[in-house]
Parts: sequence; C-alpha cells; structure tokens
Amino acid sequence: MTLRYCVADYLLDRLAQSGITHLFGVPGDYNLQFLDNVIAHNDVAWVGCANELNAAYAADGYARCKGAGALLTTFGVGELSALNGVAGSYAEHVPVLHIVGAPASGAQQRGELMHHTVGDGDFHHFVRIASELSIAHAVLTEENACHEIDRVIRLMKEGSRPGYLMLPADVAKKPAIRPENALTQMPKQADPAILNAFQDAVRQRLSGVKQVALLADFLAQRAGLESALQQWVDDIPLAHSTLLMGKGLFNESRRGFIGTY
Repeated sequence: MTLRYCVADYLLDRLAQSGITHLFGVPGDYNLQFLDNVIAHNDVAWVGCANELNAAYAADGYARCKGAGALLTTFGVGELSALNGVAGSYAEHVPVLHIVGAPASGAQQRGELMHHTVGDGDFHHFVRIASELSIAHAVLTEENACHEIDRVIRLMKEGSRPGYLMLPADVAKKPAIRPENALTQMPKQADPAILNAFQDAVRQRLSGVKQVALLADFLAQRAGLESALQQWVDDIPLAHSTLLMGKGLFNESRRGFIGTY
C-alpha cells in the first residue's frame, strides 16, 4: 500500500533540500509517529543521541560544518533539556532547526492535563521560551504547516540563527502537497545609504595610514565570506589574522597570515 504524502514528509523533504541530511535527537512519545517518517525517508538519516543536550550540541556541530542542522526532541522535558545547546547556537549564530513533537492539537485546544506539561492546560509555555532563543518559530497546524515550515527554515538560514517548530502528533500525519521547487533565499542587498556611509568612514579612517592589518572573526564564516576574504588578501597583500572563534577563515600557510589573535 502506498502511504499518503503528509506534513512530516514535507518537512523532511525541506530539510534535505536545505542540505540537512542527518537529524539528531531523542525519541519521545510525542515524536514517535514523526520518527516513523524519518526512518522511512531516503535522504534524511536519523542519529539517535544519549540525551537531548548531546543532540543539540551534535546538531550545532553539524551545522557549523554543513551550513545548517536539525534537532528533534519531544515536548516539554525533551526540549527544555536541549535548551542550553540551542541557546549556544543562538549566541554564536548557528542555524539549527529545533523540531518538537507535541501533543495532538485537540488535546491542546481542550487544555487537557497531560504528562510533560506543567499541569495548567497551557501548552505554550515552552514556545514562549523558545521564541527568545530563535530567529523564527511556529506552532504548526493542518492549515499553516507547509507555509510555516518554509518561512522558519528560510529565516533560520538567512539570519544564521536557530528556528523552532512545534509539530503536534496529529498535524505530522495530515496530508500535504509535495514541494515542486526548492526553497530560495533572497539575495542579500546592502542599503546603498548605509554602504556609502561605511565606505566614507573607512576612507576617512585610513587616510594617511601607512600600514594596515586585517582582523576577521567567526561572523565572516557564518556569512559565507571565506572565499571573498581569501581573495582580498591574495589581491592586496596585507597582514591578516583571526580571533580564536574565526580560526580557519584563512589559509594559514599562505604569506601574510600572522597567527591567531
């Protein structure tokens, strides 16, 4: 029997299209149905971890190497256990998508007293916490799921910070339409007025200066500027260095590199 294409499949396809081919996490009763789709997916591999904090740090490391990462936990206790790792990703501009398997929509709407909650019928305590440590977040419904998945992933990658998706167990199985096109990111355009003001300030600052050194750090890596910076110091030889977190930005065997500052 052919299984019906659903929201869970759509989310996994969007991960794969974003270059995320491994999903780190810990099984929990609110994400087990979604995990069935993960195991069956051809392009996203499941990486089970000992605990949620380990999974968060693994997804963070993966994102630093691959450009973006993803983490799956269960609602409440699971996502709270991952929070330190996600907060670190936020502080250091690492795009990690935190997917949280949550109680079914009907149970949430009725305010049922369920495990992994704080027992007051409010299922949005943890969403509010996550909103402080993510560039974009969403509570998925049957109606908004595909649009919100696209929005959160796009903003996560453009802003190079974590995104958060609450995925109720029933919503994961709702029918969806397979995406026809890959997610596209808007090209980053500098505001002409800000760019001109910056150029004027640099000219004024460097006027009459006889010697210049370049010091770069990790945000240049997050913005994908390694090649541009290397080309710069190749075309205009000058002493260049990085701070500790920016180590790896430059080819350290090339002339002009003076070490880690």
